[in-house]
Amino acid sequence: MRLVYLASGWAFGLLLAATFPLFPPALWLITAIISAITGIFLPRGRRRWLLLAAAACALAGFRFSLIPVNTALAGLNDSGGLTLQGIVAEAPQLTENRYQFRLNVEAILQEGSSAPISGAVLVRAPLSAQVSQGERIRVTGRLISPFVADRFSYADYLQRQGMTGILTDTAIESIAPPAPGFSTALSQFRIAARNAINAALPEPSAGLLIAILFGDENGLAPPISDAFGAAGIAHVLAVSGFNMIVVASAVQATLNRLRVPRIPAAFIAIAAVLIYALLAGASVAVLRAAFMSMLLIAGTALRRKTFIPASLAFSLIVLTIIDPHALWDVGWQLSFFTVLALSQFAAPIAARLNHLVKPLPSELTIPGTLLIEPLAATLAAQVAALPIIALYFGTISLIAPITNLLVVPVQPAIMLFGILGLLTVSFVPAFAQLWFWCAGILLTWTANVARTAANLPFAEISINVSPALIALYFIVWIGWSIMSAAQPVWFQRFTTTLRSRAVYSAAAFAAICILVLMGADLRGRPDGSLHIWFLDMEGKNAVLLQTPDGAHILLDGGDMPSRLLTAIGDRLPFHDQRLEMVFATQPDIQNFGTLPDVLNRYDFDILFTNGQPNLDDTWQSLLMLAGERIQPLQAGSTIVLSDGVSIQALNPLEIPTLGDSLDDSALALQLTYGDFSILLPGDLSSDSLTRYAEEGLLTAATIIQVPHPVSERALNQQIMAALRLQAAIIQHSATNRRDDPSPQTLSFLGEIPVYSTSSGTVHLWTDGITWSVQQES
Repeated sequence: MRLVYLASGWAFGLLLAATFPLFPPALWLITAIISAITGIFLPRGRRRWLLLAAAACALAGFRFSLIPVNTALAGLNDSGGLTLQGIVAEAPQLTENRYQFRLNVEAILQEGSSAPISGAVLVRAPLSAQVSQGERIRVTGRLISPFVADRFSYADYLQRQGMTGILTDTAIESIAPPAPGFSTALSQFRIAARNAINAALPEPSAGLLIAILFGDENGLAPPISDAFGAAGIAHVLAVSGFNMIVVASAVQATLNRLRVPRIPAAFIAIAAVLIYALLAGASVAVLRAAFMSMLLIAGTALRRKTFIPASLAFSLIVLTIIDPHALWDVGWQLSFFTVLALSQFAAPIAARLNHLVKPLPSELTIPGTLLIEPLAATLAAQVAALPIIALYFGTISLIAPITNLLVVPVQPAIMLFGILGLLTVSFVPAFAQLWFWCAGILLTWTANVARTAANLPFAEISINVSPALIALYFIVWIGWSIMSAAQPVWFQRFTTTLRSRAVYSAAAFAAICILVLMGADLRGRPDGSLHIWFLDMEGKNAVLLQTPDGAHILLDGGDMPSRLLTAIGDRLPFHDQRLEMVFATQPDIQNFGTLPDVLNRYDFDILFTNGQPNLDDTWQSLLMLAGERIQPLQAGSTIVLSDGVSIQALNPLEIPTLGDSLDDSALALQLTYGDFSILLPGDLSSDSLTRYAEEGLLTAATIIQVPHPVSERALNQQIMAALRLQAAIIQHSATNRRDDPSPQTLSFLGEIPVYSTSSGTVHLWTDGITWSVQQES
């Protein structure tokens, strides 16, 4: 278990370093050395290993701080057209109507000359492009910043793989063919194998077999892929580690049923995993998943309960030394936690299922027994997979255990028949066709199960879950697992008490829950201050207010529903499901796109708009949800609350028409509480704001929310002279350089403090006299 303690400290250090990226590497290293030396010279005991875990934590922080940042290449994002030269690092993947692949960049060509530059980008190429893995090419196109979506940051995903941008609108020129070698031979084998399968089987069977063997879903029609996702069996098509582990367990279970000795069965299962890894391309992610599944096979064969946790801890340290970003990789998380779940829960679940099968009639006992191990492996894997899938994809399949039970047991046979067909296709084509037909029967079964299950009305549900709850789930699980293995005295007493005094334990647990809820209620009560949160919605207008008496007001919300709902849920009291006022400042879907989701989730009293009509379907659904609780505002309208907060509309001067400019007609507000005042212009155009300044309609404000986008003309001298500001808030995206504040706008702000949501939500609060600002992560 000592290795588990070190791995826990190491993982915590990576998380700390990611949270505080500016912490100097030298301080990480000094902390690690001091902790390690102190721990080594302490007598053996718990304190010694706590210090060594702290040393591992600091070493992890030091390792993370050494990750190179390709600032030169990243600085070219959104700068226009350019030409890059490099090597195609992987086989091109077909996505909808284009190919995409990783390009390891060697040089940039500008004005006829070549300059060396290092890094990697994702190239999106037309279908006419013909490139191969290992080929040296020259690509001309636009380098853009990756997007950040509601539940998924493509920018972070690419960054973890060392890619800093996306090259689009490309023209490709071949410079040199792939160099001979193992990766080139493997790529050519995969191409030949795909061609053989396509020639032997019709669709969708051919596409499914290619996906199962190679993890390549390019040949699958979108309805088939969607059906597998809704049915909860998409893992058999993607090399995420999940399918590799489940298939490996099924292979070993089948061999056990055939009475193959334990150790030879383990070697066969490991060989199957290695073959699968090679067929799937032997990428870093695939080999990582293969390594994790082999640990499970070895631990089961050795029948050592401590082998798997220690091996997982070792693999975590080794893999994150090589690539610290692996800790955030969804495939790695699925692999790691699925192995842990299978090692802990598969055997107990199988034992319980065996107990249930015994009373059945003899004609049902044999088939029931054969299904026990696949079902136990599937249920155990779901313990780890469902929370991760819910977090990253926002959906869970309610029928996944049933569909997995129907599909997973045939996957080893599909793989076996497919591999036999590929091995014999060059020598005895007739036999190869026979093997492919055998696989085709099972593939048809798999596809029909997915389609039938996906058509059920309750097959899949959407779920919005807080990342904090998922983190708590895994922390409690891992902590309980560590304590169960270590069995410290206090833990033994605790578990003994739970078993012997169930009623008292339940009462104590209920009391703790009540105290936690009371604390949460006290924490959420109004404190007499006005709180304003400028939410991090990737540069979109999204402001949440809590008045001194506890009323909650939302201005816009961006276009990321889950992120907005999480941000609101984190800041409202747990029992409060009401927004007293909601403002939709303009019918621009980038600003109001989340509001229908908010109004479906929260009660509200009134929706304020600028009154401008719009034919957009989402806008119409918002108006239908609001019904009669809609109130248009125009300049001069003032809302005064009982706690002294007043909200005055500055724009529009009159109700805009359908054809009027969205930004010229945006609802602009000035909020006042005591001596404090803040101007919230949203996306109001700089021309309109300047006109108000020239006409003397702008009054002094303590703080301004700089109008979006923060272009060169967002502010000017007239606006600054009228407002006499003390600070400014800028809402812009850290991942989209086109949203960066212009130097000209920043120069107008001068020496006043400027706070930005590029580093997280900005929290402002005031008692009406003084004010404070805090940057939240």
